[in-house]
Amino acid sequence: MSFSVFSPYQRVSLGMAGRLREAVALGLTLRQAGETTAAANGGPLSKSAINARVLAASCLADAFHQAGLERVPPVVLVDGIWVKVMEPTGERFVDKHGRDRPRVRRNRVGLLVAYGVDPVSGEWWVLDWERAQQEDRESWGRLLERLRQRGLTAERGLKLIVSDGSEGLASALEMVHLGPGVRHQLCVFHKLRNIGKAVKAALAESKEDKQRQRREVVKEAAAIYHGQNQAEITRRRDDFVAKWQAEEPEAASTLLRDFDKTTAYVEVAAEAATRGAPWDVRYLRTTSALERLNRSLRRMVRSVVLFHSDLGLEVRIYLILLEAGEMLIARRDHALETLEEQLAAA
Repeated sequence: MSFSVFSPYQRVSLGMAGRLREAVALGLTLRQAGETTAAANGGPLSKSAINARVLAASCLADAFHQAGLERVPPVVLVDGIWVKVMEPTGERFVDKHGRDRPRVRRNRVGLLVAYGVDPVSGEWWVLDWERAQQEDRESWGRLLERLRQRGLTAERGLKLIVSDGSEGLASALEMVHLGPGVRHQLCVFHKLRNIGKAVKAALAESKEDKQRQRREVVKEAAAIYHGQNQAEITRRRDDFVAKWQAEEPEAASTLLRDFDKTTAYVEVAAEAATRGAPWDVRYLRTTSALERLNRSLRRMVRSVVLFHSDLGLEVRIYLILLEAGEMLIARRDHALETLEEQLAAA
């Protein structure tokens, strides 16, 4: 015998709504969330009913984007990832069950993400994100301006922005003034990856020889950034170019292109040392820390495949980041344990 403790029109308690949101935050689809909570609820809920409870957290996502930053990191990593969203075309059709439905299409959209880093403790957390059609000046500008208004400024401790070299971001940084002395560092990892792609190994006699030469070139390029100061880094750069210019001219020119922008971290680290706060350069010269976040979001995207609204995308991102502990939430013992209290107070 099965029964439900809820009437047909009020089948979801506050506790059950929280469990549904937690299931979604862990990457389950709406159907899977319904199946995992069916026994406790006296039967599976419809996807529309579950979606309504999930979307109820939208007010918290909005509040997160607008709230002042309680803690301003000295280093901010920024990057863009891409997901698929279902968007209405304005047309309608009748499905195989005879129901009138809006016709939708897939649209690939970007998420521009800003990640705060404490180079002393190694802590990192999500500051904000912005939905965008492309990584252009206007999209990055919206994210940067909102962060500025929330308190991300040099006056509050910001020292360095690290990115993969997006031209749109560089242009936006000229438009949004975050304060004097804030430097822009290009990701060293992306530089090394581009150098590896530029290796031709024209004299290699086999695929293995070509791979061996690519590894050698990249290894020697990486060693440049192991220099202890700007003078040593410059000397290592010149030695690399002298060695590889004739045999691998594209790799050498790739290294030299915007090279100074890949060493902004040197001065930032030196200034921190003079203040008696030595900073780990691993947190200053690459966006690698963002890969953990990107993996979480990509895992979410693979489980859902398509989002049927901007709001659905926004809320799921918020819930997943909250569950993963990627955001700083005041007075939080466990984010999703207090989510219902936050909703009640919203």
